[in-house]
Amino acid sequence: MSLENAQEPLAGDLRKIYDIHSDNNGIVAVILETRHPVAASNSHSTGLQCLTAVLRRVNSHVMLGPEGLANTQHFRSAEAENPIIRFSWLMFGRDPSKMEMRYKDWMSTKRELVKRGLKVSDTFEALCTSSMMNQSYWSQDEMRLLEPKICLETWQVINETTEEIASASLVTLDRDTSPDATLQQTVDSSFGIIRREGKRTLHRPAKPSIIRVLYSPGSGPRLSFRELRGFNLPIWRETKDRQNPFDTRDRARYVILAVVRMRCAPQDDDFVRFYAAHGPEIVPEYEDIPCVDTDWSVEDENQNRYMLFYGPPGHGTSLNDPSAFPEIARPLVKDDVESRAIHSLFNKGMKPYIEKAMASRAAAVAPQASEAGETPEPGEVHEGSQRQTAPASPRSSRQEQRETRLPGRMVSSNRRSRHSSDGQGSSRPAKKPRLNPNSNPNFMPVGPSRMPRRDENRD
Repeated sequence: MSLENAQEPLAGDLRKIYDIHSDNNGIVAVILETRHPVAASNSHSTGLQCLTAVLRRVNSHVMLGPEGLANTQHFRSAEAENPIIRFSWLMFGRDPSKMEMRYKDWMSTKRELVKRGLKVSDTFEALCTSSMMNQSYWSQDEMRLLEPKICLETWQVINETTEEIASASLVTLDRDTSPDATLQQTVDSSFGIIRREGKRTLHRPAKPSIIRVLYSPGSGPRLSFRELRGFNLPIWRETKDRQNPFDTRDRARYVILAVVRMRCAPQDDDFVRFYAAHGPEIVPEYEDIPCVDTDWSVEDENQNRYMLFYGPPGHGTSLNDPSAFPEIARPLVKDDVESRAIHSLFNKGMKPYIEKAMASRAAAVAPQASEAGETPEPGEVHEGSQRQTAPASPRSSRQEQRETRLPGRMVSSNRRSRHSSDGQGSSRPAKKPRLNPNSNPNFMPVGPSRMPRRDENRD
């Protein structure tokens, strides 16, 4: 995304350092997926934090690279209208020397939201479904669930507002009203001939980059997390047959990318969790912020509703059975730029590159290097360094962006102790994830915190 098209680029924007349109964006993807916003301690802003983190996950999934959506004019224009989009491109992190810059970026975002009638303390649901988000983001062609609707009485395309497009693109799985409904059934029921304002209208599926599902578990038996991992989106292809104008046999797979547990009361918090396209949870770089609290499951018997985000898995990501991974992963303690980059490549379905990177690493790195060498935190660069393309390989990243820090390993966080048995939720036995931090690229490394537990910004 070109910064010249955005209003007042924020000081910590990672696009000042990396070219997000290049082919090599593994490090950028890791930064977006594992560094979540650290807000002012008294701002009660888990809603904004969750939405920002969700947009960062969307950024890593569909915005990067030469063909990424960040290259499109309409998404560049959307950033000028939506300060949360701009906020989602920040470097974040816990570097104490960048605290003042983070605080200024936070206050700038807060002022822009106030201008649009929103607050940093608003709930995730209020922000995510706001007119600002609907008009600038969820109504974009790449985010709409349905092709333009057609009135079957006049055979004319129905003109809809951006609010109507965004609303129609939100799938509602409500097991309060339909206790037996499944995710797949609910998605399928979104298409076909549907009566609208007394007239029959044709709802044809598009193929959006992201699909949102508003999930209400209801008071009956909960759907398991495995049943929410993904669905098959119908693909309608026009035919020349008047009796059967559409061939609906093809399907496109969508997999879960993010889950937000939405608060029940204004004084509560919103929580978010993320998943790689091939199944495992993406463990954040730091977990001592409220929005990534791990003490919950979609299978919990409570009154919460959830917003689920799905996307196409990408090429080559069906290498594992996603059900082999638990809903909540154990914390992983290895801090290694190369391993993070390898994970990112795997997440994007680039297995040949992974194998090449791992072979190169095994041949070049001495056995003691991972213990004794100095390694930078992913994405960190020296002050005053020039804008650069994310390195083509994990090793070049280390050579070009070395930043001295104390060696050491991060101990496992107590925040994940509830699920120490690797359970797949609140009510099912565990399947142990196939994770080997020495050789398996499936694992998600975690970097150590670089400052005290709380970023002491002032709101």
